[in-house]
Amino acid sequence: MATTGTVSQKSPPDAAPSSVFNPFYPMSFFAPLISALNQPILPLSISTVYNVTDQNSSSPDTERKILAKDSYGRQLGKLMDAVAILIEQEKKTKKSLRQADIDKLDALLALRKEIEQTKVDSAASRLDAIKADLLKLKSEDRPRYDKFMAAFRE
Repeated sequence: MATTGTVSQKSPPDAAPSSVFNPFYPMSFFAPLISALNQPILPLSISTVYNVTDQNSSSPDTERKILAKDSYGRQLGKLMDAVAILIEQEKKTKKSLRQADIDKLDALLALRKEIEQTKVDSAASRLDAIKADLLKLKSEDRPRYDKFMAAFRE
């Protein structure tokens, strides 16, 4: 999540109009610049940072290596897919399960379906952005657009 903030410099009520040069208010000279400061922190951050330490992991180095290869989301996705198979097999055998257990399994399957729909929606959004970029390229740099489209068709 990006965070923004502003910094403003207020003059005390007894400050003279020439407080810009007052040595007791060294930042007042920069006040016009500082008061306009509004900068996002991590403006391009698109992922969550996981802090793996010896406080939250018995083997931080190993966990970092695992995360470098497969994110938590990918790991959970694989588990969810495997559990979904087991749920479907369990339903086919028609073993008697308590209704509360069936509800929990159905909730997990519903969550999996929502996640898959989010993936589809995200893919559609990315394609919409690509389409907009291609249309812009086509109108502003036709030779480059033609070159890209020729390479894309290969």
